[in-house]
Amino acid sequence: MGSSYRFACDACGYEVEVSGGIDYGMICATATIICRDCRSLHTVTISKRPWRVMDGWRPKAVHCPKSRNHAVEYWEHPGRCPRCGKELRRSDEPVILWD
Repeated sequence: MGSSYRFACDACGYEVEVSGGIDYGMICATATIICRDCRSLHTVTISKRPWRVMDGWRPKAVHCPKSRNHAVEYWEHPGRCPRCGKELRRSDEPVILWD
């Protein structure tokens, strides 16, 4: 079962709900990415075969949902705020559980 958490930056006020890394449920696998152009975090689907991801496979290319031309990379908690560079704080409990 996958989960999403609320991440917040105490320095600049940025907030987002993402998984915080690689995550998977029964029908897909997701990853959290940082878009350097949007200066935001996004959860994106990386596979419709989650068992591949469980074995360590990762797609070579991931894309920002706003533009395929944006510069993105994988992001994992603990990590830095995409807006100001300070560390993001994660909520203790998931805000979304999905499968």
